[in-house]
Amino acid sequence: MMAPLTSISGAQDKPIRQAELLVFGEAVSDRTAVGIHIVLEPGWYMYWTNPGDAGIPPEVRWRLPAGFEVSSLRYPVPEKIRHGGLVVYGYHDEVLILGEISTTRPLKAGEKVAFAADLHWMVCRESCLLGRESLRVFPANLKPADIRRAEDIRTRFTARFPKSADASILVAATATAVKSPSRWEVEIAFPEKPASRIDDFYPHPVEGFVIDHSRISVSPGKIKIPLTPSAASSTLTEISGTLIVGSTGYEVKVPVR
Repeated sequence: MMAPLTSISGAQDKPIRQAELLVFGEAVSDRTAVGIHIVLEPGWYMYWTNPGDAGIPPEVRWRLPAGFEVSSLRYPVPEKIRHGGLVVYGYHDEVLILGEISTTRPLKAGEKVAFAADLHWMVCRESCLLGRESLRVFPANLKPADIRRAEDIRTRFTARFPKSADASILVAATATAVKSPSRWEVEIAFPEKPASRIDDFYPHPVEGFVIDHSRISVSPGKIKIPLTPSAASSTLTEISGTLIVGSTGYEVKVPVR
């Protein structure tokens, strides 16, 4: 079972030591790279975009100037954390979530824009807490030291973000769904050589299905993912996630037959 859940109050020590909105680069442009950097207190962990068998992923609600929008967010490869028979995916210590804010409108002379976001989180240790952080940054007010520090943080995390699966290294040959009335199983078959190097697979959420993460199996040439449909009308057209090869993650998306 998941640990007891409470909402955080001002009297409690917060499990998040620091949360900040970072801007990478010296000026706002039509595409501005940004990041949310979160530092956790020892022992606490925050969830990945797919929390696994329990938990709630972080949610970012952006507050941007008119004419600005943000891309889909990118997360580092998470840890696999086991609790009895449950498997969850998350981060201890710290995490950096990357995004890109774009605009098609020209900035007015002397215009100073502000980027803001509300980060809604769940973090767990012996118990779980819910909370929110309000983040704001004025890019025009950043000093050179601020820009260098943000870039240093991004550099520390660069190797932890999943890479695109190179067709010459990791190619999913087939993905087949085997159905029964109450349970499905997706089997991904890989070419012989790269399949022998795959250590694990962390799936993304599958709409209309509940994944049994504790029973995902990796064997030579195959990954098996058990799912339970949420409704009789649930359909499955593709499976996506992060392949773990050694210490490196690779993003894959495979059509399901």
